[in-house]
Amino acid sequence: MTAFEVKDLEVYYGDKRALKGISLEIPEKKITTIIGPSGCGKSTFLRCLNLMIKEIPYARTEGQVIFDGDNILEYEDEADIIAHRRRVGTVFQHPNPFPWMSIYDNVAYGLRLMGMDEDEIEERVYEALEKAALLDQVEDRLDDPASALSGGQQQRLCIARVLAMEPEVILFDEPTSDLDPIATKRVEETVLELKDEVTIVFVTHILPQAYRLGDYTAFFLMGELVEFKETKELFENPEDERTREYIEVEFGPAR
Repeated sequence: MTAFEVKDLEVYYGDKRALKGISLEIPEKKITTIIGPSGCGKSTFLRCLNLMIKEIPYARTEGQVIFDGDNILEYEDEADIIAHRRRVGTVFQHPNPFPWMSIYDNVAYGLRLMGMDEDEIEERVYEALEKAALLDQVEDRLDDPASALSGGQQQRLCIARVLAMEPEVILFDEPTSDLDPIATKRVEETVLELKDEVTIVFVTHILPQAYRLGDYTAFFLMGELVEFKETKELFENPEDERTREYIEVEFGPAR
C-alpha cells in the first residue's frame, strides 16, 4: 500500500527551482529515510507532504502529491489544510514545546482545540507519552513546565504531542540533530516502535542513522531525486554513481 504518490513535483522559491520533477511512492507503515547534502531539497519535500509549503508566499508548486486519492497541492481552503495536518503530523529539527505550558498541557493542547472531553484527553495524553518513551520519566511531574525537560525529553514530548492526534503519517525533519547520542538512541527506538502503526518519513543528514532506521531510502541531490530503493540495497548496491560517491564520502565504501 502507498501512503503518498508523488508525481512530477516541482517547487519554485521565486525564480529558483528547489525540486525538479520528483516522482516516487512512499509506502504505508514503513520508514522512508531521505538523505542528501544540505540544500538538496529534503526539507522542501517534507513541506509539500504537510502543506507547510503553502505558508511560504513566494513558493510555487507544480505536479501532484496524492494522499488518500486527493492531490493535496490543490487544497486552498484552510479547513482542508488543517484537517490534512491532523492526519500528517510533523516533528521538527529543533524541539518546539510550548515552554509556558505544563508537560501535560503540551500534549493535550491539540486535543482541546478539537473539543475532546477531558476523560478522553487524559487517556490519549498518557498513551502518547508512553509511546514516546517519556511517561516513566515525567509521570510524577506532569504539571511541571515543558521548559524543565532536557533537550532529548523535549523532543520526545513533541513526538508525544503529535502522537496524541493519532496521525496516519509522521514526518521527522532531522529530529536528532541537536541531541546527544543517548537521547538520539531513545528517539530512534521510539521511531522504530511506531512504524507498525504509522507511516514515517525521516529526513536525516546522518547516513548511519538512515541505514539503521530506513526500510526505504531516497537520495536527493541539488533538487533531484537521484535514487530511491530499499535501504540496504541503496547503501550496499547503489545504481547511480552520484549515490555511490555520496555514500562513500559520508558512510564508507559500499559493501
